[in-house]
Amino acid sequence: MPGPDDGQYGNNTELTQDQLNADLDAGTSDLPKDQRDKVKDAFKSEGHKGAGVRSYRSSDASTVVTIRLDQFNQKSVAVESAVEGALGSGLFRQGPDVPGYKDARCYLPPQKPSEPIDELRCTAAIGDLLVSMDVEGVAPLPKSEAVSVFRQQLERLALPGASV
Repeated sequence: MPGPDDGQYGNNTELTQDQLNADLDAGTSDLPKDQRDKVKDAFKSEGHKGAGVRSYRSSDASTVVTIRLDQFNQKSVAVESAVEGALGSGLFRQGPDVPGYKDARCYLPPQKPSEPIDELRCTAAIGDLLVSMDVEGVAPLPKSEAVSVFRQQLERLALPGASV
């Protein structure tokens, strides 16, 4: 079912260029400066064309899933690699694999064992799209269900002529 608004963007939004720039600044603010600069440079050099955000929530409202599609020039590999490198640099816990998508990566931010909320982030490149999914919910997260949602999204995007 439709989820809550994703910040100021609503739960089903195509972002403007100003929103894209502000979102990139906000999305990289927690990274160390060298990693933040690498990600920003990669996004800028690859011609960030647009983005869309859609959120969903579980029927019991314990989990919120936000899927974001960022479109770049066809050479989106550099962007995906920069994001993967920043997330895989030891700042985050390794997440589950995405069956059928060996280049997809899932990460979990650091968490104290007693924290009631957990998060999961997955990314993958499909053609000229960088697909990312953020999941937030009551710990422990249903990681296998979240990965299944992400895999289904990737399958839709990978089909010739498919649209989101």
